[in-house]
Amino acid sequence: TLGKLAAIIPATREILQDRSAFETLIYAQLKEALAWYIDDSILNNTLGVMTTPIVGSAATVAATFAGAAPTLEELAKFWIAVMPSARKTGEWFISNSMYSKLLVLKTSPTVNGSNYAVQGLPMFQTSFADAAKETLFGRPINVITQATADSTAGCFGFYDLKNYALVTKGEVIQDSNISLYYLSDQELFRVILRISGTPLQATKVTLADGTVVGNFVSRN
Repeated sequence: TLGKLAAIIPATREILQDRSAFETLIYAQLKEALAWYIDDSILNNTLGVMTTPIVGSAATVAATFAGAAPTLEELAKFWIAVMPSARKTGEWFISNSMYSKLLVLKTSPTVNGSNYAVQGLPMFQTSFADAAKETLFGRPINVITQATADSTAGCFGFYDLKNYALVTKGEVIQDSNISLYYLSDQELFRVILRISGTPLQATKVTLADGTVVGNFVSRN
């Protein structure tokens, strides 16, 4: 069943008269807000029944971190919980706070036969294909504002969004009305979109070796 999502904002006649392109800007900002809440609902179910969230769903593997940030061993277990096929197409989605913790995460220092220390290597790497992108286990890192606080399920995740079905009906509808705020001489602008979404695979999978994997993995 498709739900209906709308965003609205009033604007005074003076603003609209004094700035000729303001109406175009209003619609652009409303659509941007709509997109943010859709993304947030896909992850965290902020829109209720419109979307099945990734975090906490039966399709998502919950990985345990003892502290706020993962240790190297916990990060390795997290990666192994990702469906093998999803490791090639999924990406990391993390909070700004978790990003700061990844910046300093390194492998353990070692000592070679000549008895000099080899410094630990950073887990956080720059993409060889695109220097502007940063990677972990070779997959892109996305720092998103929809990520939740440290030590909560939505702060750190690896998601293959190709395995999430987002359905829309038609295009974004945009319109305006002068009746609601008639006495204050304002015009109300609105955008509407009908949407629904759910993971394509309803549950996690247990491989032949006993490993439980999924197209989505988040910390618990």
